[in-house]
Amino acid sequence: MTGASPARTKAAGLSRSFQITNLFFELTVAENLRMAAQVLEPKARAFLPLGRSTRALAKTAEMLERFQLGHKRDELAGHLSHGDQRRLEIAVCLASEPKILLLTNRRRA
Repeated sequence: MTGASPARTKAAGLSRSFQITNLFFELTVAENLRMAAQVLEPKARAFLPLGRSTRALAKTAEMLERFQLGHKRDELAGHLSHGDQRRLEIAVCLASEPKILLLTNRRRA
């Protein structure tokens, strides 16, 4: 899978986290998680309003609780401590329900 596109790794059931944090810093903790969980919604629901993304919203709530980030749900990801950013990034990776999570020490060009 080295050098594979993100779409190909997702199709293979893989999720990756890199040593360098890869979050949307201008979005809240909950928004980062919901975006990652959006892939769980059936394709037929892809164009519905975000508030109707029931499976994505349920997964977001689950990840907030599982990673003890509920009290920071409305905080911008860019304002989190480095440790909380790393915890959020792992939660984001797991929100898409991958079969395997790869933790790598650097990005490949």
